[in-house]
Amino acid sequence: MNGNDVRSDLTTDKDGKISVSDLRPGDYQFVETKAPDHYDLNQTPINFTVEKSQTATASVTATNSLTKGAVELSKVDDVDGTALKGAVFKIVDMNGNDVRADLTTDKDGKISVSDLRPGDYQFIETKAPTHYDLNQTPINFTVEKSQTTTASVTAKNSLTKGAVELTKVDDIDGSTLEGAIFKIVDMNGNDVRADLTTDKDGKISVSDLRPGDYQFIETKAPTGYDLNAKPIPFTITKGQSQVTSVTALNSLTTGSIELTKVDMDHNGTLEGAIFNILDQDGKVVREGLKTDGHGKLIINDLKPGNYQLVETKAPEGYQLDASPISFTIEKAQAAPLQITVSNKKIESSSGGDNESITPPNKEEKPGKETSEELEKGNPETQINKQQDDRNTGKELPNTGHKKDSTQTVGILLLLAGLLSILATKRKKYY
Repeated sequence: MNGNDVRSDLTTDKDGKISVSDLRPGDYQFVETKAPDHYDLNQTPINFTVEKSQTATASVTATNSLTKGAVELSKVDDVDGTALKGAVFKIVDMNGNDVRADLTTDKDGKISVSDLRPGDYQFIETKAPTHYDLNQTPINFTVEKSQTTTASVTAKNSLTKGAVELTKVDDIDGSTLEGAIFKIVDMNGNDVRADLTTDKDGKISVSDLRPGDYQFIETKAPTGYDLNAKPIPFTITKGQSQVTSVTALNSLTTGSIELTKVDMDHNGTLEGAIFNILDQDGKVVREGLKTDGHGKLIINDLKPGNYQLVETKAPEGYQLDASPISFTIEKAQAAPLQITVSNKKIESSSGGDNESITPPNKEEKPGKETSEELEKGNPETQINKQQDDRNTGKELPNTGHKKDSTQTVGILLLLAGLLSILATKRKKYY
């Protein structure tokens, strides 16, 4: 036990044995100078004694541990590769036994384990990083015998995805619109989803969008509506638990009408008629619309619905026809609706033109008798006619009352009676 070498270079055979038979009685130690391949050197001395008169062989056992290996896991985002802190893992062997637990990725997304015996293992994620989905897929790795470099593995996580719901509605009455088609693009303009169609409730729901900024782009409008090409932005936030909601508006495709104002007796088109347009509730939606030199009036941008044209001023020399003209603009109407309106020319009894006249629905025509008398040349009537001729072209002050033909006939008859009485008195006198 003085530490002097007694034997050297003793090597275990294929059975792991070393036999030494010629040792003097005394105390000795086996000291390992080289470990078996893939094992760590065991530097602990192994004591044994050869007794005096010993007849049996002394036996000792030496143990070695396999050289251990190291592994490093990197936790990253599955899209942009950023390192993820706070993921928690355990390591199990191929029998499913826990070898390590509560291993947490650091600020660089790393977990390092350096004392694993050679063998096959798995990393199992037990907790995902904040805002990420748990990745339950085992990550296999192997620690090789005599491994000199650290084994490396990468674990990926996906951000917890969010949902968005779009509602497509009419921009006036808010009714939901089926059949609009959209796509979703990211902030780089890349298509993320396409051919998304609103259902019977005007809805589109998308539930698997990564956090980020997006836009809905309308690619096809609902039937009867104009395409709304304005992007609708929305954001899916990290850790979002509620569905993001957006609303998309569409305007009904407008229609048009083309009105032609004509002479009732087919004497051409009429300039200068003025109209208002009323909606189905009687509200004026357009006013002061005037026919041009060709008798035309074109009105665009009318939403589908029921309307009335009302003439407010007749062409010069023509009777006003204030009767409402009903028309309908249909949904998705492509061609202008054609409307023709006629006016009757004013016929002055004195031969004059352009005399104003009460609208047809207020006017009363002269009686037959008066007309016949004028034709036969009745003297009293002729006098009145002469008097009337003298007043032709003169404009009476406007008293706020409309002309009444019945009143005129009465005055003429009264004058005729007075003239008849005067004529009778003259005969008596002479």
